[in-house]
Amino acid sequence: MYRWMTGLEPDGKWMSWLTRETLEQFNTYAEAKEHLMNTPMLSPVYYILGGVNPWEGTIITRSLNGTDLLTNLDKTNSKTGWYLLETNYDQDKPVS
Repeated sequence: MYRWMTGLEPDGKWMSWLTRETLEQFNTYAEAKEHLMNTPMLSPVYYILGGVNPWEGTIITRSLNGTDLLTNLDKTNSKTGWYLLETNYDQDKPVS
């Protein structure tokens, strides 16, 4: 937040503002997913996104400058199956 307020990170977005911007400006799951994955952020965030078509679902694990992990619904993956679950732990890191 400090970097944004002082102008050191002027392009970073607040999570809630980026969510609203995405809902207002993009009409498809693919467009929304791309925007949420690549827009500079002011803090790390988990985005859980679902579309209107079958198997349109993803968890986007974000850092300040990009996507750290992308977990998509995948009917052929026996690990995820028909659902995705997000907790407060990154899926690619061990729980300590």
